[in-house]
Amino acid sequence: MGTPSRALATVLAIGCLASCQAVFTFSPLSFLRRDPSTLTADQQLAWAEEALASGDVEAVRDAYDALVVTASMSTDPAVQYTTAQLALELSGVGEVFSSLLGGLTQEGESPFSSAAEALEAVDVGLLTAAADYLDAAQSGGADLTATDYFVGGVGLIVAGAGGEDPLENLEENPNIDRADDFLNAGVAELEEDDPARLLIESFLSSS
Repeated sequence: MGTPSRALATVLAIGCLASCQAVFTFSPLSFLRRDPSTLTADQQLAWAEEALASGDVEAVRDAYDALVVTASMSTDPAVQYTTAQLALELSGVGEVFSSLLGGLTQEGESPFSSAAEALEAVDVGLLTAAADYLDAAQSGGADLTATDYFVGGVGLIVAGAGGEDPLENLEENPNIDRADDFLNAGVAELEEDDPARLLIESFLSSS
């Protein structure tokens, strides 16, 4: 398979957030009271950005529920990408990858040796959805970061594992080729001395 960057764990630890380009058009006081399902696609993107920044789980979920509907009818890579960020925030994957990065400091053991146990805390359905949205965003021309590639690749592997240990029987994982492409693309975005690159390389060597 392929190879992980410096900012990866930090970004993942705060929910793998990435801002879209839409301009927020509502007043801060009205933000949490708005129903995003009644907004235009551009307004939903801006609303989602504010929801992610707010740390309000209910607002993030409302934004996700609204954008899922919009994403099903839109090929706009910005819609697909932002929907992925919302899914990642709700999935709980940020804390897991932050923990995995910490494992890089322990000699002699891959931080992924207990991947199955670590992923028990993650909503696999949302992680899978995020990977699919990232895949769609990339296909639509979106510029993904190294973090996006890494999370997308791992998400695809987890999804293909069907609830089993994601590092077991990788050659039989139906998503392995797409995941490999994602991870290698992520490695290509990183500097050689980037700690996040070490994380991806560790994953690739483990698999």
